[in-house]
Amino acid sequence: MDGSQEILFGMKKENITPQIAYFLDIVEQEVKEKKKAEQTIFKLETSELAGQMAIWYEKVRTAVQYKEEHLLRRSAIYRILKRLITIEQRRKKRQITYAFFLELAMAGYVSQKDANDENFRATEKIISRYLKALPFISEIARNPAEAMEARRWFINLASEEIENQINPQKERMAFIYAIYETLRPKLKFSLGKVPYPLKGSKIGGLENLAEEYLGEGSLIEPMGNMFSPRFQVPESGENRVKLERLLNMLTYISIFRNLRRSDRAMIRALVFNIYFPHWAGLRSDDDHEIEKTVRKFLKKREEMEIVAEHPLLARILFPVKKYMLSASFFFDAIMGNPREAKAIVSQEFLLHQQVRQECNQRYAQEKKKLRKRIFRGILYVFLTKMLVALVLEVPYEMLKGTGAIQYQSLFINLLFPPFLLGAIASSVKYPQDDNTKEIIKNTETLIYQPKQDEELKSIRVSDQESAFAERVLDLFYILLFFGALFSLIRLLGFLGFNSVAMVIFIIFTGTVSFFGALIRQSIRDLVATKDKEGFFSLLFDTVLLPFVRLGRLLSVKFSQINVLIFILDFLIEAPFKFIIRAFEAWFDFLRRKRDEIERQFD
Repeated sequence: MDGSQEILFGMKKENITPQIAYFLDIVEQEVKEKKKAEQTIFKLETSELAGQMAIWYEKVRTAVQYKEEHLLRRSAIYRILKRLITIEQRRKKRQITYAFFLELAMAGYVSQKDANDENFRATEKIISRYLKALPFISEIARNPAEAMEARRWFINLASEEIENQINPQKERMAFIYAIYETLRPKLKFSLGKVPYPLKGSKIGGLENLAEEYLGEGSLIEPMGNMFSPRFQVPESGENRVKLERLLNMLTYISIFRNLRRSDRAMIRALVFNIYFPHWAGLRSDDDHEIEKTVRKFLKKREEMEIVAEHPLLARILFPVKKYMLSASFFFDAIMGNPREAKAIVSQEFLLHQQVRQECNQRYAQEKKKLRKRIFRGILYVFLTKMLVALVLEVPYEMLKGTGAIQYQSLFINLLFPPFLLGAIASSVKYPQDDNTKEIIKNTETLIYQPKQDEELKSIRVSDQESAFAERVLDLFYILLFFGALFSLIRLLGFLGFNSVAMVIFIIFTGTVSFFGALIRQSIRDLVATKDKEGFFSLLFDTVLLPFVRLGRLLSVKFSQINVLIFILDFLIEAPFKFIIRAFEAWFDFLRRKRDEIERQFD
C-alpha cells in the first residue's frame, strides 16, 4: 500500500475516523474533476429592461412569501415549473426547458455557465419524465383533491431534482452521510413505545426502504447496540427489521434536515427518494415503470408525509445538536479550502485556525444579516397581513362603527408590529469566544478517532417524559395563553379598539412574534454552550410564548391562505411574464434587423 495512504500529511490515517476520511476523499475527487464551463446550447442574452423588470418582480414575490435565502432559487424553480406546466399547459419538453432557463436567467438565479449543454439536456430529461408522470396522477387518483396534492408533490420533486442538477451537492451529501455514520452507532433509543403505527395514520412499517440509498450496512444494526436495556424490543424478526429501518431513516432525515437547512419540500423529496430510489434513473419513455411508481406513490403518500414530519425527528436532533453545529462549521471551513482539506485535518493547529476563522466570519455575517431579516420580516408582515387589515378595518369603522376612522387603533396596528419585531431581534445575545472553543472541541470529537472513543461513547434518545410534569406544564401553558390573551383584550378595549381592530392587532402581534423568534433563532443556532438566560430575558420569552405559537399557526399552518400569493401566481405572474417575453421578442427582432443592415454595409 502507498505510504501516502497510510500517513495523511504527517498524521497516521487511523487517527482520522473512516467516515471523515471518506468525506475528504470525495472532496479531493471533486477538486480534481472540476471542469471548465461547457459551451451553452443557447445564449442567455436578455435586454436590460426585461431583466430589471424580472428582478424587481422576484423581489416583490419573495417579500410576500418569506423564505431563507438559500431556498429562494429552488422556490423560484417550483413557481416557474408550476406556471409553465399547470397554468400555461405547455407540453413540449424543449420549449419548457428553454423558457425555464431564460426566466431563471432574467431573474438572476442562473448565469451563463449554469446553462451549459449538460445541464440543459439533464433538465430536459427531468422535465420530460415528470410530464409523463402527471397524466398518470390524474388517471389513478381517487378524487381531485388527491390529484392536486400529488401533482404538488411531483412538481416539488422536479424542482428539487433540477436544483441539484444546477447546483450539485456531492460534497455536502457525502458529509451528511459521514456524520450520519458517525453518530448512528452512538445513539441509544429509550422509547416508551414502538414509533409506528402512529395514531390516525396508516403506517405499519417500512418494507420498501431500499438498502442502496443509505448503504447496505447502515440499515441493519444489532438490536442490542441500538436500544437502551429498558426498551422492549419486538420479538418478531420482521418487526425488528422494520423498527431498525425506521429509526435509521429518521436519524438520517434529522441530520439531513439540519445540515442542509431543509424546508418541508426538501424533506419530502428525500423521503420520496428513499422509498423510490430508482425514480431519478427512469427514462421518460418507460411508461410502465413511471405508472407503477405513481400508483405506488399514491398508496404510500400518507405514510410518507407522516415519516417526513415524524415526532421523533426533533427528539433525535436535540441531543446531537451541538455536534451538528460543529459539523456545519467544519464543512464550511473545508469547502473554503478544498485543495487543502487533508492538510487542515492532519494538523490540529490548522484545524483550530480554520474553524475559528469560519466561526468569526459566520458571526459577522449573521450580524449583517440581522437588519436585512428584520426589514424582510416587516415587509412580509405589511404586505400579507397589514394591507388586508387596512382594507378590513377602515370599512368596518365606516359601516359598523362610529362612522369615522379611529386613527388611534389604526396607527397602533401600523406602528406596533415593527417596534415589537425590532425589540425581539435586538434582545439577541451574540456568541463569544467560549462558544468558539466549544465548537472546536466538538469538531475534534467528530474527526479524530481517539477523542471520539473517549468523549462520544453513547447518546441517549428518549420519547419518555414524566406524565405528571407534562400535564402540569400543559396546564400552565393553557393558563398562560388565555391569561395573556385576556389581558391584551382588556388593554385594547381600554384604548378604544373595536372587535375587528382587536382581532387584527392580535394577528399582527402573533405573526411578528413568530418572525422575531425566527430571526433570533438564527443567532441562537450558532450557540454551542448552554444559554445563560437572565430574569428579564426569561420573562420576555414567557410572555411572548403564546403569541409565538399563535404566529406559527397563522404563518405555517395557514400559509396557503395568502391572498397576495394567489393574486401574484394566478392573476399577475402569467401575464407579466408574457409581457416580458414580448419585450424580449421585440428586442431580439430589432437586433436581427440591425445586424442585417450592418451586413449590407460590409
